[in-house]
Amino acid sequence: MADAVTAEKMTWPEHVGKQGEAVKTAIQTECGDRVTTLEIMAEDSMMTMDYRTDRVRIMVGKDGVVTQAPMIG
Repeated sequence: MADAVTAEKMTWPEHVGKQGEAVKTAIQTECGDRVTTLEIMAEDSMMTMDYRTDRVRIMVGKDGVVTQAPMIG
């Protein structure tokens, strides 16, 4: 049987080019309790490099538009 984490969606490339807040809402709705932390961050932000299976980072440009595929981590 597949591990629960690897069997679930891990990245959302379809959201590149959309507004960060709308993407955050869509991913939270899709994932429910599996993802407890959704962070919208400027694409040039400093961040920790720890890997967390309950977190999605959404990288946005100055205009609030997603610039990279959001992913678990």
